[in-house]
Amino acid sequence: MPQHRVSDIKVGIIGAGLMGRWHAHAANQLGARIVAIADQNPTVARSLGKRCQKASLYPDITQLLETAEIDALHICTPLASHAELVTYALDSGAHVLIEKPITPTATETVELLQLAEQQEVILCPVHQFAFQRGVTNVLRSLDELGEVFRVSFRTHSAGAEGMDQKEADEVIADILPHPLSVLQKLFPGCLARASDWRTLKTYSGELQLTGNIDGMGINIDISMNARPTRCEMDIACSRGRIYLNFFHGYSLIEKGAVSRWQKLVQPLSYSSREWAVSAGNLMLRLIKNEPAYPGLRTLIREFYQSIQEGAESPVPPDDIRILAELRDRLIER
Repeated sequence: MPQHRVSDIKVGIIGAGLMGRWHAHAANQLGARIVAIADQNPTVARSLGKRCQKASLYPDITQLLETAEIDALHICTPLASHAELVTYALDSGAHVLIEKPITPTATETVELLQLAEQQEVILCPVHQFAFQRGVTNVLRSLDELGEVFRVSFRTHSAGAEGMDQKEADEVIADILPHPLSVLQKLFPGCLARASDWRTLKTYSGELQLTGNIDGMGINIDISMNARPTRCEMDIACSRGRIYLNFFHGYSLIEKGAVSRWQKLVQPLSYSSREWAVSAGNLMLRLIKNEPAYPGLRTLIREFYQSIQEGAESPVPPDDIRILAELRDRLIER
């Protein structure tokens, strides 16, 4: 079997803003060759170009695709531009990694998945939470904790500050793929079996969802107003509890039988273990030069490997479709 090197991957980036910079950081850390950057703002493009000195700069995707020879294209632009940009990229034969959601509606997403299949290329959304070390650790331990009764996701985001109600609701819709993609990773095929969804909107920028997956209760709480910011998941099992921190990418597994002693020392034992796990995770991220967006580099690495090996997308097309369709239902599109 031929040896594949990430340095053989030629990468283009569309959108040189915040997420474009973090995609470039991850690609550089992996050793990929960033050969092209496109942004309508030449100042922003030049700024990112200074970090990717072998990259040519372009004003738009059309000129990039006509001129540059690329294997993988990272699309890091606002949602409204996604459908058109992805269509250009897929038609050119490029593999595409794109910030989630792929498009505003499931119908558009399915059409682009079909185009990717026709072109025999990969279309993959950035569901980086599902690729964090914490989620990987949970996958290894989940069977040991017995039956899962409830999964609760909670995020307090500052992403809608200064926005009106409609704009805040759009941010919520953009966040929703995060918990859904983690559920898919931990419980494969679960979203297709989800039922009994109920939606509660108590205030502008607030969304609470409850649902049922094979008797497992699901709670999703997204707030644009509550502080401090946080992003976490609790999984309640018959033989323990799992805590996932998505801002930092770690998990904490708490086992134990019922006893008076455990009840007495639980606050101290849990807080000391959380301190140790979170501190160790922070040190590991510093060593790996992963200052933000844990899971992104792992997803990008698997995306590149899939390209080189001719394998399926790290996020399978059926999972992408099912998640997009459920997201539309939950936000009543």
